[in-house]
Amino acid sequence: NISVYKPIKFDVSIPREEYKICLGDTVHLTTTVTQGSPYTFKWEGLAVGEFKTNKLSLTDIPLESGTVDYTITASDGVCPDEVVEFGTIDVYEPPVIELELSQAEVVIGGEVDMTAVIIKGSPTQFDWLSDGDVMTSTDENFLGGVLPASSTKYTVFASDGVCPATNASFEVSVQIPTAITPYVKDGMNDYYMRGFDVVIFDRYGMKVFQGSDGWDGSKGGRMADPGVYYCQVVLKDGKLHTGTIEVVKTE
Repeated sequence: NISVYKPIKFDVSIPREEYKICLGDTVHLTTTVTQGSPYTFKWEGLAVGEFKTNKLSLTDIPLESGTVDYTITASDGVCPDEVVEFGTIDVYEPPVIELELSQAEVVIGGEVDMTAVIIKGSPTQFDWLSDGDVMTSTDENFLGGVLPASSTKYTVFASDGVCPATNASFEVSVQIPTAITPYVKDGMNDYYMRGFDVVIFDRYGMKVFQGSDGWDGSKGGRMADPGVYYCQVVLKDGKLHTGTIEVVKTE
């Protein structure tokens, strides 16, 4: 008797979502024989290297980021081997970032620039938060011109659309001005807390000014005497700041 073997034919598959994976994730490789009777399958591209088995399905966990190409060769010992490629798998390295700020301390009204320094991976989206509240999302790792209203914890989440998002935080300390020089209108320290609701008291506790756009150092239509005054300021986050402000007369 002569045994006649049918040529080997088979299909291969990988779950669609696994063509892009994060380093450390598992790839599920499956074959389905549609013709012939292969009894040996040689798998190539696996993390363990070339592997021969009679199994129709395997799992693999790539050891490096980049691309992986899986190939399987089926053999029945008689007909020509059938070789099929699974296609290319993109393996992403989990992003790692640090948050850098242009300055860790700023006088209220000052700007802060933030940079998400990419240590590893290739994140494509950055979500910027202020004390847990989302400010904006960008496709760049830089956010400039941030105006903290009070001491604030800033956080950035970086993601590549495949690996879990990573984050980094930095706290900015916001300082309240302690002196103004209103006698000389030179554009520097002319006002105290412009854009804020303020109440100013003299050293006897008498109210000398109240307004919603800061204090220009005036008292009753003329410049206040040099010295230390008590103040109350409603910050943009609703918190009440109390302290002192010194009016300095410069030559």
